[in-house]
Amino acid sequence: MAESADLLFELGTEELPPVALKKLSEALTASFVTGLERAGLAHGAVTPYATPRRLALLVEGCSLSQPDLRLSDVVLQYRRLRQGGHATRRHRALPAPAVPSPANLGAG
Repeated sequence: MAESADLLFELGTEELPPVALKKLSEALTASFVTGLERAGLAHGAVTPYATPRRLALLVEGCSLSQPDLRLSDVVLQYRRLRQGGHATRRHRALPAPAVPSPANLGAG
């Protein structure tokens, strides 16, 4: 098994409303765990902590390195992304390229 260590992730914030802490902590935990899994990092229990000025996660037994990938797998993932298999948030946020109308081109 790969080497592992406990990981403490801490996010300092402005004053958060106390009623929102549980929901924010759960959202951070879910997103963080998803990121660990997408990166191929094995881990143990994840314990969230929340205060009005700080959100934190303690990840027990987090792998110190990602598993090796074959270059062909990385190339296939890249090609799927390029072919529209999955758009990143950045791409969805950008407006579609403008197509000039015939009036803009000086025709008519």
